[in-house]
Amino acid sequence: MANEFSSEDLPLLNSVLAMHPELQETLVAVKQVQEGGGFPIDSFEDLVERFGGEDASVTFRGQPLSLRSIQRHIPPYYFPISSERDFLAKTTDLRHRVAEEPGVPTTAQTASVEQAPTGGGTPPPLTSEEVFAQTRHLPGYAGLAQFPQ
Repeated sequence: MANEFSSEDLPLLNSVLAMHPELQETLVAVKQVQEGGGFPIDSFEDLVERFGGEDASVTFRGQPLSLRSIQRHIPPYYFPISSERDFLAKTTDLRHRVAEEPGVPTTAQTASVEQAPTGGGTPPPLTSEEVFAQTRHLPGYAGLAQFPQ
């Protein structure tokens, strides 16, 4: 089936995750919760414990943030988090809510403030919109086409 994946699809899945860092950050968060005791999560304090305790952090838009620093963004009605599916729904909602706040940097803004690696390395991941915007002045759009969303 087209919507099921096997171990042979791992390179493709890794490529997709590299192009969509928000998915990779969410996947890492789910794995942290699973390794920290899983579900249900009954409170913010329980969430902190699942992530490894008081010094725990999460990555949001490429920036590590302490859980305590984002506590104000997590409303009490998010709890309990009953399952992985519930966690995914609430992290998606949280991303949208935080993105609407003034002063929260976008992915493009966080990528632009990162220091360039010295001696090689890999460039920060860009969305297709960012790549298109940066290459549209090149003849033939450098082989890129903007697809309708």
